[in-house]
Amino acid sequence: MREPASASPEPLASPPPWDVIVVSAASQSLANAACAALAASSPHVRHARLLAVADPSPTHRVGSGGAVLNALLAVGEELSARAGLSTLSAAPLLSTRLLILQLAAARGGTPHPCLPQALTALPARPAGVASGVCLCVHAASLLFARLRAGVAVASTASLLALPPHPPPLEWDERHAGLVLAAPLPPAAAAPHGVCDASGRVAYRAGEAALAAAAAAAGGAVPVYAAVLCLSAAVGARLLELHVLPPLDACTCRGVDSGAPPLRLELHEDVLAPLAAAEAEECAPVADERRQARGAGEGGRAARRVLWEGLRAQPALGKLQLRVVDCAFLYLHDSGAHQRLLLAPPARHALLASPCGSEEAPDDGSGSFLSEQTREAWPQGVRSPPRLHSATLPLGHIAAPRLPYTSPHLHLFNPVHCWTPPPLGQSVALACVLYGVRVGTGCALVQCSLAAGTTVGDGAFLYGVHSPPTPTNWPAGLVAHEVLLTDGAAIVFRHSSDQVHLDASDGAATFLSRPWEALLEADLPSHSLWGAGVQHSLWHATLFPLLTKEARASRWGLASWWRAVRWLFTMGREGSLEEWESWERVSFADCAERVDALATVTFEQSLACEVSLAVLRAQLLRGAPTDLRAHIRRLAEGASLASLLATLDELASASPPQLAARAFAAQAEALAMRAGQAGGLRSGPASNAEWVGALAPLKEGKVGEATAALAALRDAWTADGQPRQLVRAARHYEGAVAECTSLCVKSCAVHAAPCAPLPQGAWVVCEAPCRVDLAGGWSDTPPICYEHTGGGRVINAAITVDGACPIGAKCRRLALPILRFSVDEGASFLEYSTLGGLTDYLSPLAPAALVKCVCLFCGVFSLRAHAPPLEAQLRAAGGGLEVASWSRLPTGSGLGTSSILAAALVRCVGRATGKEYAPSELTHAVLQVEQMLTTGGGWQDQAGGLFPALKRCSSAAALPLAVEARVLAIPAAALRLLSSHLALVYTGKTRLARNLLQDVLRRWYSGNPCILANVRELVENAEAMEEALLRMDIAAVGECLDRYWAQKKVMCDAEPEAVTRMLSKVRHLVHGATLAGAGGGGFMLLITKAPNATDEVAQALADECCVMHQVAIDTVGLRTSILSE
Repeated sequence: MREPASASPEPLASPPPWDVIVVSAASQSLANAACAALAASSPHVRHARLLAVADPSPTHRVGSGGAVLNALLAVGEELSARAGLSTLSAAPLLSTRLLILQLAAARGGTPHPCLPQALTALPARPAGVASGVCLCVHAASLLFARLRAGVAVASTASLLALPPHPPPLEWDERHAGLVLAAPLPPAAAAPHGVCDASGRVAYRAGEAALAAAAAAAGGAVPVYAAVLCLSAAVGARLLELHVLPPLDACTCRGVDSGAPPLRLELHEDVLAPLAAAEAEECAPVADERRQARGAGEGGRAARRVLWEGLRAQPALGKLQLRVVDCAFLYLHDSGAHQRLLLAPPARHALLASPCGSEEAPDDGSGSFLSEQTREAWPQGVRSPPRLHSATLPLGHIAAPRLPYTSPHLHLFNPVHCWTPPPLGQSVALACVLYGVRVGTGCALVQCSLAAGTTVGDGAFLYGVHSPPTPTNWPAGLVAHEVLLTDGAAIVFRHSSDQVHLDASDGAATFLSRPWEALLEADLPSHSLWGAGVQHSLWHATLFPLLTKEARASRWGLASWWRAVRWLFTMGREGSLEEWESWERVSFADCAERVDALATVTFEQSLACEVSLAVLRAQLLRGAPTDLRAHIRRLAEGASLASLLATLDELASASPPQLAARAFAAQAEALAMRAGQAGGLRSGPASNAEWVGALAPLKEGKVGEATAALAALRDAWTADGQPRQLVRAARHYEGAVAECTSLCVKSCAVHAAPCAPLPQGAWVVCEAPCRVDLAGGWSDTPPICYEHTGGGRVINAAITVDGACPIGAKCRRLALPILRFSVDEGASFLEYSTLGGLTDYLSPLAPAALVKCVCLFCGVFSLRAHAPPLEAQLRAAGGGLEVASWSRLPTGSGLGTSSILAAALVRCVGRATGKEYAPSELTHAVLQVEQMLTTGGGWQDQAGGLFPALKRCSSAAALPLAVEARVLAIPAAALRLLSSHLALVYTGKTRLARNLLQDVLRRWYSGNPCILANVRELVENAEAMEEALLRMDIAAVGECLDRYWAQKKVMCDAEPEAVTRMLSKVRHLVHGATLAGAGGGGFMLLITKAPNATDEVAQALADECCVMHQVAIDTVGLRTSILSE
């Protein structure tokens, strides 16, 4: 029976991997080619065992049902052998997630005349192109993500257009399985299989049956979606039954035992016992279909075996029908293919439209040229010789400034969106083009065309790459270059030609000209058709064969191309004699002799060339872009060396900001190549060998550092050991950090000279801490200067328990020593030589922050040939004593370390004769933290230096400049806000640096979720500012809640204990967030009622947390001078 609708389960973040994926095809070559396509392009096969299984007989088909049995046998043997068994067993199948892909043959009715739909290129995210078999695996993976064990079967004959995030199907595993159907109107459903409530499929149902099915389903006909799932028990039972004759004749074992191949269909034969409620002899069968395929007594006997074997175990259950929310794609010819390319379906998890949309993230597949000018190209970087595209809409807009395209070609934003292209727009999918004029309504797929080529309106070129000279492709031409076992050929026709009409038919045409006229004037009929074949375009030997020998010869290639051009120009170019001199093939010949594996190999090579160029162009833009799919394609294949060499070239000739992106891409590529075998991605990056290679970056010598890093990388990764690859990746992330440091150091820091303090006098600085209210993470380099909207944060200076918890003091000493104390009551650390100060860049070293501040303020120098510390201090008038303190726990999230650094710079500078204004201190701390190698943004110090509520921002530009503006809010409104604040220490500490490293890695990788979230962080900061100016407490809480959700997108940092605490106080608050990066520390609450600290404490009475008094601070950093 049909299952009732239930609440949709939440979509899974990442579908679990399949244990085994079987590609079942009529021939081994097709199965191998599909496996190669999957291995190169589908992320769902990385952890799966991939098997290519051909039908047991090359001359007799065993049907869809026989192919499933044969695939189950192949998997059973594989699993049994891996389990150490000497005989076939169905037991391992009971715990296996198995996907069987059935490749539909290319017998006409497919988008490519010679290849099955499974191997046809389609627009797909995120890397621009994927084959039909990849889309099929993707759909099955999403739909059956909750399948623990069982057998999913999917045919590539049709494609499902799923929503971007479809919920995985839930089903009761006591049933035999699920048969999936797509809702279609009755008129569209007629040519397809229609499902009834029991899961049975009837093909080419009549009008009455369609009307009844539509009425039962509420108006739409449930059409079989060529996807189903069987329980593990049913799969195991079918494997057990296959040994029984004549059922074994569907498998390799039976055929190898001498049995004649037996054809069985999946629904009509194999699954009929699981769908029907009545006895076998009463079950409706398509006898005419069985007779047509020659199923006689053997077929009836096999069905009897299945019926008895499956019905003997009632526990197997029955099939269930499930109508899924999807569209049904059926590409019956190249015209349908071209229409799909120009206007993909509005909702699909993988198919991508080539025009731009704000709703979809930019993956950088094709809009790069519209923003890249020749003047912006870094000196020394060789521009690519050709234009490369992933999914690119094209049009007739002049763009003479583009670096390597013709003035007739303009690339619109191609990003994966869900609306059709503008009228007249054309599409290039995974193409390499240069100086090409493209007409309107064209589709170019996996082509490499020579400069000067013109493509007429409405033309469709697929795989064309052999023409050696520019060509004028006529309007409306449909051309496919087909790689054959003995060469290649370009087969073509006009879009209006019907390939299977006999030439004697008045409607039959070639290149839209009647055959009768062609045969009389141009084409010799005696050489077009052999004996015994229909005189149709399909069988006409029109197309010159480019042999491998001819391709290797410049003269041979030119002669072949002249012969081809004579044909499609109808004699206007070339000569009849040259055309006749070549061996020629027909559409039928190409379909028979196509080399599917060579085709897939060529397409992968072209895709790598496209990906490499997309990476080059996008990295030169400097804007964050999702390039992970392109990097993965290059890193996991044979193109890693080319990728690394290209990234070296880019980095060596680029400024630090762009070099950082090139280094980050190298780290990503090395880690991808290593995979999980390389271990954890994060780790140390200070190996002695690499420190020397990284050293030139500290002085801005990017080219020198790039060469040194490349030499070390090649030496460390020569043997391809995964752990070495990951270790190298970590050090490339160290190079990224050094480049980021160079960018941050571009911010100007100006100190006004003042009189140094007299010896013995103390300068004391005390500061509030800060709590961030919105926009955090957008202040973090490089996000703050790469994000289009820059960085924007709303935060508040606060006192905790009525006091400023952060402070520092400094005085000059007569002795030439440095004396540091980093905690109240702690003993002093004394330094009289430079040797004890060289560890300043290690955050865990004693007094590392104070050392960095003193180095920044010029108290001492560590440069080569610098005088001894004693001499430096005597020259400056004596030593220093510096003390600092924080009354907040480590990892509080209240900006302690940055505010403490600001206080230290302020007091050390004042003591030594340098006056830093608060705005200068903001920049100074950025530089100090880069010296300390902790990184970090600018909002913490700005939050503690300036009073009350602030809007802190920086533009998307270098040099970095931070502006802090105190919001004009009356004192009474600030007191009102303070009364609605509650501060809770959760007792959970976290390391912000670990969180920061992960976030920056995802930023550099162009993770679309992160890119979109940063934009939303900045937008929420604007909303929070407006709410604070109105002092709308409820709106402030709403913005704070939204901010916490955004923080968790940046890094999932909500411990279980914090989740529990939030649930307990939810009824008391308008909003809540963990302070800082998250992961622990302090939690800020906006309470519904004023002064509700006691109620919050009561709600959290059984939690290990501490309540603190909190109030908005209206002073900011305090500085005082105390005499000795």
